[in-house]
Amino acid sequence: MTIVQPIMAAEDHPETVVGPDGAYLYWVDGMPMQRLHRVFYVSVGLRRSARVRVAHFRPLGTAIGTLLLMHGRAEYIEKYADIIAHYVKLGFVVVTFDWRGQGLSSRILRKEPRKGHIHDFDVYVRDLQVVIEKGVLPDCPLPLVGLGHSMGGLVALHMLVRKPLWFDRMVLSVPLLRYNVNRASHDTLATLSGLATRFGLGQMYPPGTGNTLAGSGPFKTNEVTSDPARYARSAAILADHPDLGLGAPTFGWLHRCAGGMKRVWNQDFLDKIKSPVMFVQAGHDEVVSPDAIERMAAAIPTATLLRLPRSKHEPMFERDAIRDLFLAATEAFFSVPELRSGNLERTLEHFDTSLL
Repeated sequence: MTIVQPIMAAEDHPETVVGPDGAYLYWVDGMPMQRLHRVFYVSVGLRRSARVRVAHFRPLGTAIGTLLLMHGRAEYIEKYADIIAHYVKLGFVVVTFDWRGQGLSSRILRKEPRKGHIHDFDVYVRDLQVVIEKGVLPDCPLPLVGLGHSMGGLVALHMLVRKPLWFDRMVLSVPLLRYNVNRASHDTLATLSGLATRFGLGQMYPPGTGNTLAGSGPFKTNEVTSDPARYARSAAILADHPDLGLGAPTFGWLHRCAGGMKRVWNQDFLDKIKSPVMFVQAGHDEVVSPDAIERMAAAIPTATLLRLPRSKHEPMFERDAIRDLFLAATEAFFSVPELRSGNLERTLEHFDTSLL
């Protein structure tokens, strides 16, 4: 596949960088475009009729490994520009992508593209496997480490069971293990969304929600960060490029993800996890249950827990004091000094690349 040529001068940059198959990446502040290796589509689905947008960023010199960054619901590659730059600077090849149904990947409901919907939670797991097999393993250096946020953390947890030797280490940033919404408990949301889906209302928004792009509302009512500057930056990206955004989740999305959460609470499921995992808990989280994260970390023998008591739902977009602690903890957990010294090695013989 053709490599996207590096762009060295910010003053004459285009609005987008386009890959050979039509996939493109918006130029936003903080994105390390000079280190962009390629942006491309991976075909997914039973008929390979859907497309997932993937981007590769490579560091200067020899890479110490590959970090796969898995976003949360309603997120997109451009939002993580500063985070990508941080891990590239550490020496990682960073591979990241838009989940099917959001960002510039294929939308699930073509006639209502702003609806956050999914027909089957396992679609996310299968798409993640295809991204790794087609977009990571062929030309990215080992070891492979993962960083999954919220919904991305839940999908990554399933992948740790399905392919237990693929990831050397995994950081799960406030993974979606139980809902923590003020208006309704997890059990209420799971039950009501299940009933609505059963009665044919799965593609509808719950009352009080709609097409307003997640992350575009006033800062004072946001549930994800206490940092006004970082929130404004993400909101500005959506204002400039609303095609990246996504509205509220449908009843169907809530129901299918509740099913994905239910499966991970089986101890036999958790006992299959072999890789070291670091759970990150946000004390002021109003999206995901902090208590569920603490209980899950205690249930996995290979797990550790990082508590961020003053953080809201998005530690990577929080105030410097919180975000810097998160980044320092992940750097230590990924054993960056040892990777740089060459004391950690992996070979492809550990990987089973068979498709589902």
